[in-house]
Amino acid sequence: MRAAILLMSFTAARASEACRLLEEDIDWEERTAELRLTKNGDPRVVPLSGLLSEALHKLKGTKGPVFGFKTRHSLNQALERACVRAKVRVMTSHEVGRHAFAARLLGQGYTLKQVQEAGGWKSYRMVAEVYGHLEKSSVHDAMRAADTKLAQLMDVGEKVVRIQMARSAKASMST
Repeated sequence: MRAAILLMSFTAARASEACRLLEEDIDWEERTAELRLTKNGDPRVVPLSGLLSEALHKLKGTKGPVFGFKTRHSLNQALERACVRAKVRVMTSHEVGRHAFAARLLGQGYTLKQVQEAGGWKSYRMVAEVYGHLEKSSVHDAMRAADTKLAQLMDVGEKVVRIQMARSAKASMST
């Protein structure tokens, strides 16, 4: 279960894609995995982080699907049981996978376009509609930072607010 969750969370693989992963889809030397049959029809090769690669190595030699789940439904049922045993909120494979992937990348400052390409979404529009609000928070942060920089340039001790200019800007304005 751990390796399946890591694959979904680190690569944005859908549960059905994780369930179809076979050992021959994994390139152990390159540390990549090919998700052959994806929802949008385009196979994609995903990088395997050290943690994910290590978790998959423990499953090396597995015959058939690496994680042992035949369908996304069986994976989601196992995930639900694991959440109940761990006494945490029950989460779906989509939440621990694609949603976590997009939220993490956007939280780290990646763009919606980068998230779309990295996560294998076919449509930029879909990513923007579902996750766009997460990117906006970084825009707000940038606006606040710009406001702070502008406020530092202002001399608020006088009745007239003067904006301090760099020497090169003053020189170009006097010519």
